[in-house]
Amino acid sequence: DAPKLLAENHAKFRAKWGDQEADRYRAVEPPRRMRVALTMIVKDEAPNLRDCLSPVRDLFDDIVVVDTGSTDGTPRIAEELGARVVSFPWVDDFAAARNAALEHARGDYAFW
Repeated sequence: DAPKLLAENHAKFRAKWGDQEADRYRAVEPPRRMRVALTMIVKDEAPNLRDCLSPVRDLFDDIVVVDTGSTDGTPRIAEELGARVVSFPWVDDFAAARNAALEHARGDYAFW
């Protein structure tokens, strides 16, 4: 627990050397871990989705599945695997579906 150890050591330093000297050497917070989202565009992928998402779902902080009109249970399977499902009508424009996925992604980075 790096933040706890830094605080404890800073307190020891302060006790030994005083406030003025300790203020010159403030503890630095560790950098925040970057969050990564996975976005997918799907339609009628029930036979494949479990094999696709199961091995990678623990690698991502967020998974967004944009469903473009499935009729085979794809949204239900995606939700069972921890994904957030967004319905988006297919308008014959992959970029529009991709942009919808990215709009819903929660992370510093997004795989699509």
